[in-house]
Amino acid sequence: MANFATHITVAASASAVGGLIYWATGSVSAIQALLLAAAGSLGGMLPDIDSDNSRPVRIVSHLVFVILSFFLIQLFKTHSWIELAILIGIFYLAFYYAIMPTFKKFTSHRGIFHSLLAGLFFAILYIVLTFYFYRSSSAFAWLAGFFIFAGFLIHLILDEIYSVDFSNRRIKKSFGTALKLVGRNTQNNLIMAAMIVALFFLTPPISGFGKLLFFR
Repeated sequence: MANFATHITVAASASAVGGLIYWATGSVSAIQALLLAAAGSLGGMLPDIDSDNSRPVRIVSHLVFVILSFFLIQLFKTHSWIELAILIGIFYLAFYYAIMPTFKKFTSHRGIFHSLLAGLFFAILYIVLTFYFYRSSSAFAWLAGFFIFAGFLIHLILDEIYSVDFSNRRIKKSFGTALKLVGRNTQNNLIMAAMIVALFFLTPPISGFGKLLFFR
């Protein structure tokens, strides 16, 4: 399994290059290019959100909190700074003392969050958040979701690559546990699939995404 530094370095580098290319071609603004780079970097860390190692979980959870707080501020930006501070404070308490402990209790590393199903869930969730809270165009929201999924996929592929010992020409026991379609638990798979379907009905029109994706 690749270490956390490798995951974030590769995902962040690939996402930064991707965002820079879209900006250089005039497809997105500079701010949007940064958002794409952040999305890909986040996607590259998300599979480790259920890690047994406290460091990756802590870094990923902090990043998720910051991004969600940004979306909240965008949603309630017409309110006063005092109201926003209170809102973020309440969200902080809920996130770190209710949501994350509950999440850790019901998840295991390399379970459902190390599957393509989870990658699809995070991508669609990010599309919805970007469109409704950041109030971006539908095409850019889909592109941001694409970057999340791409970063997520990079993480899974890296783990599989590191499961092969090329020097001794052997495959480690961990091979096949990182890049998989679904998790091992059928109930968790069904719950996540149901959430994906529910979120899909909230996604904006996909028209224009293809043109933006291929710089047209």
